[in-house]
Amino acid sequence: MLYRAAIDFWQIQPWHWVNDTDLFGVKNPENDEIGYCCVVGALGEFLGLLVYLGAEGLESYLKIQMSESPEEDVLSTAKCLVASFEDRKFLQKTDHELIKKLGLKFRGAKSWPLFRGYEPGYYPWYLDRPQVRFLMHALQQAADVSLRMKLNGNLLANSEKVQYLVRVPEGSGPDLHWRDEWLSPLPLERAKYEAPVLDELRLQRVKKKGSRRVGIWEVDFCQVPIPIQEGNRPFFPLCLLIVDNDSGFVFKSHLESKDRHGPEFQKQMLNVIEENALLPLEIWVKREEVFELFEVLVSRLGLKMKQVKRLRQLENAQRAMNSYFKKM
Repeated sequence: MLYRAAIDFWQIQPWHWVNDTDLFGVKNPENDEIGYCCVVGALGEFLGLLVYLGAEGLESYLKIQMSESPEEDVLSTAKCLVASFEDRKFLQKTDHELIKKLGLKFRGAKSWPLFRGYEPGYYPWYLDRPQVRFLMHALQQAADVSLRMKLNGNLLANSEKVQYLVRVPEGSGPDLHWRDEWLSPLPLERAKYEAPVLDELRLQRVKKKGSRRVGIWEVDFCQVPIPIQEGNRPFFPLCLLIVDNDSGFVFKSHLESKDRHGPEFQKQMLNVIEENALLPLEIWVKREEVFELFEVLVSRLGLKMKQVKRLRQLENAQRAMNSYFKKM
């Protein structure tokens, strides 16, 4: 059914008249989550449908629209389901085996359906069954909306800027049907930050050691665009950088998963202090997220930390690191 919906969507070629700024929603019949649909392909480079999931997905879509590097941002920040149409060579063995098993045949450039789920910090991955069912509905309703937009270019126009046209399901099974409704997005509920628990014994040992105080450290962490696979689904690690503000010397670079980075990055900062027998006069950070992570640790060590607009030496180190990874 998902492949049938994708074939029908591809055959109408909606990207010839629908733009990626023409956003509309489809409500999931199973959990009422709204997927915000974006038809892409007006430039002819990437054809398909992106379905941004819930308030978090919508926020990532809006950020990507303002970004200078939208493709990289989809990779790192988007929470969405994607049905794209690719050349045959871009499909994986698993995709080819499923297409063969279903007895389907595709020919030509950008005509092979490819389905993937995107989640911040993780490599694009195969869909589970609930995602398959919702993406099928999204493709069907996107086809419906796109065909109506061809006849009525103002279909998505609304004086209420905070509302989107949403396809809402009614009934179930063979009696499932859809209607239009203008809905405001739900507010984004951000997870409450919980600082990692400190290693008290190690903290006391560091304080008693009486390390020499000198210099300023620039500290930040960023996502590295090289996937690492430790379990089933590959992830994009976060890289901690601790750089000397005066010399640009990199005291530490360390890769860690998004799920484990908090306590591990604190441990790595203590490693730098112990290995070099140094305590900085001050620690500079740029982002609130970094400040929150190290705030308690820095305070317990009797150090000063402040947020600044730029971390010049650290930015140089990041550029060198990114250049290295691009050559891999």
